[in-house]
Amino acid sequence: MALPIRRGSRFPASLFEPTALWDPVSEFEYLRERMGRLYEQISQQGPELSPWQPDIEVDETEEFYLVKAELPGITRDNVELQVDEHSLAITGSRREDEGEHVMRRRTGRFFYRTVLPRDIDTEKVQATMKEGILTIRLPKTKQATRRVQIRA
Repeated sequence: MALPIRRGSRFPASLFEPTALWDPVSEFEYLRERMGRLYEQISQQGPELSPWQPDIEVDETEEFYLVKAELPGITRDNVELQVDEHSLAITGSRREDEGEHVMRRRTGRFFYRTVLPRDIDTEKVQATMKEGILTIRLPKTKQATRRVQIRA
């Protein structure tokens, strides 16, 4: 179902115009229209093409960063992990069998990317997957720090 497109401006040219009144009802109509279009785009793509992000937890210790991704029902064969000196990317997919009678779960492709700090030793990154939890250990490099004296 295609939603009608509204023409015209929702906002006044200036928020300080004395004649411009804010209409909350038209704001809600605009948001409803935008959400309808977004839902329509996702439904046209199909569930296998609409990306989702796994729940991610990040911890830091003195020696390493620990990233945990929650991927229930996904095997490690369906997960790809890429690490370079600038970023960490986790991608993969999950398909639900048509004959399965289980609770509705997220299906389709998933994608997560984050920028890494500069102190990661990418050669020593380790990843394990157990019981639907992907654990990535990103060791820190031993960077030499020096104290600089501030002069007057």
